[in-house]
Amino acid sequence: MLQLFSIITALAGFIASPLLHAQQPAQATKPASLPNESFMSQISPILKHVQTKSKITLHEGLPHQLWDKELLAAELKKQKHEMRQGFAFYVPAQSSNIVPEDRKQLLAILADPESYEPYSGPKRCGGYHPDFSVEFQSGKHLVEIQLCFGCHESKLFLDGKFKLHTDLKGRTMTKLEPLLRRYHQENPRKEHYLKKIKEQAE
Repeated sequence: MLQLFSIITALAGFIASPLLHAQQPAQATKPASLPNESFMSQISPILKHVQTKSKITLHEGLPHQLWDKELLAAELKKQKHEMRQGFAFYVPAQSSNIVPEDRKQLLAILADPESYEPYSGPKRCGGYHPDFSVEFQSGKHLVEIQLCFGCHESKLFLDGKFKLHTDLKGRTMTKLEPLLRRYHQENPRKEHYLKKIKEQAE
C-alpha cells in the first residue's frame, strides 16, 4: 500500500510540474550582444568625421614590399615619395583631379560602417600593403583610411593616431577597387592592375 501511494504521489507531481511552469510568467532575458556591436562602437566615432563637406586627398602607394621588392627599391630611389604610417606613397598627392562622381562614391563607401568588418587576422597575401590611402579633412579632424586590395583590409587613423585595423567586405572591394585603380599615376604596375580590373568586369 505504501509503495502504491508513493507511485501515485510521484505521478501527480510529474503531471503538475509542467502546469505550474506554464502558469509562471516568463522572466525577461537580456538580449545577447551581437558580434559586431563592439566593432561598431569602435569604428563609428572615427567615421563620423568623414562628412560630405570633407576635403578628400588621395595618396597612391608604391609597389608591394614582398611581391615587387626590386621594383619598390627602384621606385624609392628615383621617385619622390613620403612615408605615411610606415608606408611609402608617391608625391604629390591627388585632390583636385578626383572626379565629382568618384568623390561622391568614395564618401558613400568609406563613411559607411557597414563597408567594414572585424579584422580576422593575417592573410596569405604577402603582408599588408596599402595600395591607396584616402584622407578626409573635416574641420580640425583628419581621418586617414589606408586600403590594402591584396589582403582586403584597411587601417583607420584619426588625427594622425592609429585607431583600428579592419577587413573590407566583399561588396566593398567590388565597388572600391575599380574606382581607385583608375587613379594610379606613378605605380609602374598600373597597367597590370587596370587589365585585371577589366578582366574581372567581363
